[in-house]
Amino acid sequence: MNKADLLRALLSLKPTAISVSGAGGKSSFLKFLADNLVAKVVLTTTTHLGFEQSNLARDHVILEPHERIDDNMLAGNTALLITANHDQAGKWQSLREPQLFELSERCRNAGKLLVIESDGSRGKPIKAPAGHEPVIPPFVDLCVYILGLSAVGTPLDTLHAHRPELVAEVTQTNLGDTISLTTFMELLISSRAGLKEVPWLAKRVAILNQLDVSSVTEERVAAFTKALTDIGYRYVWFGSLKDHFH
Repeated sequence: MNKADLLRALLSLKPTAISVSGAGGKSSFLKFLADNLVAKVVLTTTTHLGFEQSNLARDHVILEPHERIDDNMLAGNTALLITANHDQAGKWQSLREPQLFELSERCRNAGKLLVIESDGSRGKPIKAPAGHEPVIPPFVDLCVYILGLSAVGTPLDTLHAHRPELVAEVTQTNLGDTISLTTFMELLISSRAGLKEVPWLAKRVAILNQLDVSSVTEERVAAFTKALTDIGYRYVWFGSLKDHFH
């Protein structure tokens, strides 16, 4: 599927704040929005970001714990990443809750789309969330859940999944079992994974990334996406968020 279709579909849902959870493409998705919406998007996190992820947007603003959100911060014509300072491990930290709520209000007033990375996955294509995640603020009105199709056909282990023991528990499979589209379905419909912490009125979108490095055919994924839209996902996109594919 074309990435332009993804962007059109997202904007047609008229979100003001998007949470991004899951695995297998969250950073690519954030970069995709920053590159295509430019001055209309502000990125942040409710967990933490790797030090190298400061390049997700053109400009990076680092807020001190006591610092307020200034309208001038949002007045530029480039995509913006806003975080707290990094910790000793070099990870950019999340804003304090009052700062995050203030940022949400300022973005709405300025006509900016706020996009929030809400959990971590350590670069794996599939995961199930721990008890403390995802961290999705109540003002979020669109929840995007991402999974990487490169996991399909691989064993459920630490090489191919983040917290594979939790994936097994949620999907009622065993460690070492082959990951399938059924595994994906169980994650996406579970209140312990794809539906976890989703605000009551928020719309849901699923992104199945990494089709370019997957053994799954487009026909199989297309049938899978129809099943997801039939059970409440407003839009399901599959393809590759990499620039060279679709």
